[in-house]
This record gives sequence, structure tokens and C-alpha cells, in this order.
Amino acid sequence: MKNIKFLHIICAIICVVLFVIFLFTGFFVLSACAIIGYIIIDKKYLRCKNCDAFINIDRLLYARKHTYHCHKCGNIIEIDK
Repeated sequence: MKNIKFLHIICAIICVVLFVIFLFTGFFVLSACAIIGYIIIDKKYLRCKNCDAFINIDRLLYARKHTYHCHKCGNIIEIDK
């Protein structure tokens, strides 16, 4: 089973932060690009590899140092460095 990479989690967090910054400063096109980037990363990489269930970013950060199970299938979510 494939593991979720920590680099993908960091990229998703950066996309969310850029979305908020661009939205508040008025650059709506750039904020749309940032949220589209987050959606692409979320759909491709930040899912349970067994059942394709959505996992929140905060739960993925928790799973980095603790044991976390998928809420649908019960498999352990492992985070690679």
C-alpha cells in the first residue's frame, strides 16, 4: 500500500495559505489558481490509498507522529517524509 508523502501535505497547506492571502488582497484570479492547486493535490494525493476516503489536513498532520486509522476502512494512515 502506498503512503501519503509529507511534501504533499505541505504543498496543500501552502496552497490554502496562498488562497487566503490572495483573496484578502484582491487578487481573485490568483486565489482561484491556488484553490484549484489545492483541489488537485487533494484529489490525487491526500486520500486513503485503500478506499479513497477524504482525510482532513489536520488529521494528516496528526497522523505524522501518531497512529491514525481511516474512518471508512480502518487501515492505518502512514505518512512518509
